[in-house]
Amino acid sequence: FIEESLVTLNPDEVWIDSVAFDEAVARGEPIGEVESLYRGDFLREETDAPWAFRVRDRLRDRFARAVVNAGQSLELAGDFGAAVELYRRGIDVAETSEGLYQGLIRCFVAQRRWADAYWTYERLRHVLAMTLGILPSPSTDELLPRSARLEEVKPNAAR
Repeated sequence: FIEESLVTLNPDEVWIDSVAFDEAVARGEPIGEVESLYRGDFLREETDAPWAFRVRDRLRDRFARAVVNAGQSLELAGDFGAAVELYRRGIDVAETSEGLYQGLIRCFVAQRRWADAYWTYERLRHVLAMTLGILPSPSTDELLPRSARLEEVKPNAAR
């Protein structure tokens, strides 16, 4: 139906991936279903349409929040390996989502994988600095034990 530059689609006749994704998240579908419905950046080829940027960012943020929620459930169940893989897939999609990195760091700390925790923090620090010109939040800083921070590690003295 078209009226004064407004187009509406009959949902009984047309399947729209972004609508299906939104509905799956709203219903609390399992993360596998949500992941299968997220088709990447909304209209990624539309670089001159500010309205598309807003929708793209909203969908990406919603995806990242769904991954964080599912990852936290896996963490609570003690399934850190599955949570690590989920958080990594989320970061591949939403590289600037600090919550995804926080989850990944928590998993590595729980597994006592100090180097992985540190390098995840450093990757976040680099991504945020280069893309947004900001640093990780204090809550992210607090996730790393002091012993896992590289600046605290001194090289072995020459013998």
